[in-house]
Amino acid sequence: MYSQLKSYLSHSKVSQKLLLMLLTTSLVTAVIVLFTTYSIWRFVVHTQIETDFESTLKLFIEQQPNINEASQQLTSLKKLNPKSIELHQATLFNEQGKLVSYTGAKPQAQQLHQLYAFFLNQTSYKPHIIEITFGDGSHYTLLTAYKYQINALFNGKFFLMVVALLLTAILLIRIIQMQSKRWLIEPILHLKAVTHQVSAHQNYSVRANKVYFDEIGNLVDAFNTMLSQIQARDQLLTDARDKANRAQKTAETSSIEITKTNLRLEEEARVRSAMERKLLEFQDFLNGIINSMPSMLIALTPRYRVTLWNKKAEQLSSIPAGQAINHRIDDVFPNMLFYLDLVHQASTTATTQNVSQAEFKIAGETRYFSIMIYPLNESGLEDVVIKLDDITDEKHLQELVVQSEKMMSLGGLAAGMAHEINNPLGGILQNIQNLTRRLSPGLPKNQQVADSLGLSMYDIEQYLKSRDIPDLIDNITRAGHRAVDIVTNMLQFSRNADPKLEICDITELTKQALEIAKTETTFNELQQKHGLTIREHYREAIPGVPCIQSEIEQVIINLLKNAAQVLNEHGAPTGTPEIHLSVKQQDNYAVIEVRDNGIGMDDRTRRKVFDPFFTTKEIGKGTGLGLSVSYFIISSHHHGLLDVSSEPGKGACFTIKLPFRSLRIQDQPAV
Repeated sequence: MYSQLKSYLSHSKVSQKLLLMLLTTSLVTAVIVLFTTYSIWRFVVHTQIETDFESTLKLFIEQQPNINEASQQLTSLKKLNPKSIELHQATLFNEQGKLVSYTGAKPQAQQLHQLYAFFLNQTSYKPHIIEITFGDGSHYTLLTAYKYQINALFNGKFFLMVVALLLTAILLIRIIQMQSKRWLIEPILHLKAVTHQVSAHQNYSVRANKVYFDEIGNLVDAFNTMLSQIQARDQLLTDARDKANRAQKTAETSSIEITKTNLRLEEEARVRSAMERKLLEFQDFLNGIINSMPSMLIALTPRYRVTLWNKKAEQLSSIPAGQAINHRIDDVFPNMLFYLDLVHQASTTATTQNVSQAEFKIAGETRYFSIMIYPLNESGLEDVVIKLDDITDEKHLQELVVQSEKMMSLGGLAAGMAHEINNPLGGILQNIQNLTRRLSPGLPKNQQVADSLGLSMYDIEQYLKSRDIPDLIDNITRAGHRAVDIVTNMLQFSRNADPKLEICDITELTKQALEIAKTETTFNELQQKHGLTIREHYREAIPGVPCIQSEIEQVIINLLKNAAQVLNEHGAPTGTPEIHLSVKQQDNYAVIEVRDNGIGMDDRTRRKVFDPFFTTKEIGKGTGLGLSVSYFIISSHHHGLLDVSSEPGKGACFTIKLPFRSLRIQDQPAV
């Protein structure tokens, strides 16, 4: 069966072999992606154990009637320990912060703040503070110190599956690499080397080896046939010259024969010249094959000097082949400087070296490449070939698919929450309305009940006003209607139906959103403590933008609040806190930028900042939904773009791009 498969592959076309390698590589990639997704899901599910452990611990302590019972039950805490939690110590402190009881390791301090600082700075255990209220009304503080055991999340079978999958993937990729080199690259380079030897040394006796019966094998047959014809013609020319020499001795008596011989020599010379032109055309044909490949191909000598530089290499490096040949690779393509050790290893060990994802800066743009470095020892050469494939679009496509899946799940969650909140909210507003009516002095029924109880409605009204009861009721009513608006927005967010777009002045809308954001407590605190400076940059005469005004205001307010919270909590590394708000036109988009000079974000945080429930704030201070909802509003409802650029210590800049023309209103008749 193996011999039949080998014979089939030997007679297959090059396109069929490329398709086979592509399908195999896609299958391996799909398996790895699915398994990685499963591993991430498994890790996310198990990391919820820590929060469940704290909730169970608080419930267990508060079930005790008093502090004495709780102190006796501390020794039973280890029974509540999940496998992934290593409890080091649990201590109870009274309201003055003094130690009352403990279990586990002996405390290093008798005061709550001292022991918390000790675990925070000097041990690997994570301190957690839980407020405890017993049935007798006394208040205590429970300080626990534990750490999360990641090895409990994965058992031996799971690691065995990981190792097996990785070994299988490596084996398949290795086989694909070897077959790619054996089927395509080696025959072409071997044919090129033979062509160079014929052209440089005029040696027509050499022949190219035919390995496979595909298009390249047919090309080898044609090349060998042409060499045979050239060799035969060359031999004829040699014989003709010998005959001419012999005829020259008898020139006195054979002038006619000499003339015929000269004519024959001229004809042979023309034939040889034609053969040489064919050989040059064939060399151009081989160069055309190499230059038409979508991959960047570079051949190097053992001293890292370039001997092959195809068209794709010229496009990516902006360096012509004439300027790259015979120069060191790190001079003409500096991005390969950090991979010269792999080039050396491939040359010395005669093994293929791979880099699955390399990040290069090309023309000021970050692009990602897969690199394959393999030697040509089997062809009798010491050169090394570097093959680079641009995988930037594939990487961005994967990120977009992941982001879209997350936003779909967030829409379903928003719908469920909105329906659950709507019912109690309606009851609150209805009861507030009834309360307002029953406190109104203008209703006869209220006056009748007050008279029966010997009360004066005027006195009741004055009492309510003196205690600000009407203002409190109004605040409750406004808050209730605000909650209704929020629930309505959440339901609209979860529906697939498109909302109605209207043409809005984006500059005025941005100014209104800023005025609303300034009323937030965070802005006032930041202004009083650190002297916040808000700089506005508006470009006049920007065309109207089709959008939903309330949603765009919500997104801008959310970005402004986030910037203010970062500056309020962490300050500005460069001096006085500043927020820059700008509106401008860029091509067919209206662009809104919110930029701050805060602490910025690293690459990991920047890539996850639009993920649902991702937050850098402490527990209880943020839900991680603000930016994900904003991303959904801009991308889904407005067909726009929301992006962020940031570096640690250099602040962050969020950019909103809204198209001037929307697909949902372009077919409406003009008014």
